[in-house]
Amino acid sequence: GVLFRSLHFGNVLVTPEHDLALIDIVDMSFRRGGALTTSQRIRNFVHIGRYTEDRTLFTQTGEHTFIDAYLAACSLTPETGSTLKNAFLKGLRDKPKHFPNMFKIKKLWIASDWESTLRDAGLLDIESVSKREFDWFETPNRRRSGWSGVTRIVLNPDAVPEDQKAVFLKIQQNHFYRAPSTFFLKRLSFAREFDALQALAPVVSCMPNLLQFAQWDQDGNQGSLIITEALEGLQPFDTWLREQKNAATPHQSEPIRKALQSIASAAREVHNAGWAHFGFYPKHAFIRKDENGNYSTCLIDLEKARQPLRSTQCTIEDVSRFLRHSPELNNQEKVEYLRTYFQTDTFSDAQKHMIHKMRGGPSI
Repeated sequence: GVLFRSLHFGNVLVTPEHDLALIDIVDMSFRRGGALTTSQRIRNFVHIGRYTEDRTLFTQTGEHTFIDAYLAACSLTPETGSTLKNAFLKGLRDKPKHFPNMFKIKKLWIASDWESTLRDAGLLDIESVSKREFDWFETPNRRRSGWSGVTRIVLNPDAVPEDQKAVFLKIQQNHFYRAPSTFFLKRLSFAREFDALQALAPVVSCMPNLLQFAQWDQDGNQGSLIITEALEGLQPFDTWLREQKNAATPHQSEPIRKALQSIASAAREVHNAGWAHFGFYPKHAFIRKDENGNYSTCLIDLEKARQPLRSTQCTIEDVSRFLRHSPELNNQEKVEYLRTYFQTDTFSDAQKHMIHKMRGGPSI
């Protein structure tokens, strides 16, 4: 009586004990009347048949292997068994109707002043890029039946180093999120990041330079990519802070104070624009020191960014997350960060109330 609407082999895991486990079960439903109907069973078979990898596995192991084992485990009438078997085999032999084996671009946006450069680097051939093997910055993030990764690409590697142009390319497949704003329908997380960058770039100064966004469908899989200009000369705050603390140089508190002021101002900019990052970790705040000893900030990875209904939620979510994941900061440094964020020397009662609700916040 369990209908697993997302049934395909990408959602079936093999455990170290060689047991099987199902993932991505948000679409699962339960039939109160008992066993699934014939039409519901056929629907599951059709869904599996939409995926090339699954169809190939069926044909490689013999068309009858799976369905014969399935029917042997069921208590069905011969007529029902025959109907299911014929529907299953027909689904394997027919071309999938809903997910044709073709590449289809759903959305494409390119920064006009970078179009020729990206074309020369081959990055406008989206289908080719989607199949390329990359040297990843870090192990790709795998979740449910999807993945996402990021790499750095030099667009003109033959140029002398000072003339080279580099970009960050983030690419994903079937890496979804669900939210009330999308009526809990699946949506690629990079699509949300693209929306945030488009909305925030004109009104804040702490966004990366967006160069390209693409979204596509292929054989039942959804993919997208985002390309931004590389953050040359910038460093993630968590790495920079550890170096500062380990160096233990005289007057180290001053650069830390200035860096925190820059990050707090960036957070305030985003929140004043009506957005919250919701992934405001120290590693997502990149900083750079200028010739005057001041710091600028660029915020990355806006996959979770959205517009909360309450402004206090922006503060509590982002500021709390940043402080909680900055264990190297002492109490006074956290207070200085909050003073810059709230733009005050003395916290009001309402601000104190918010600070007390922050995990990782300072004692005030």
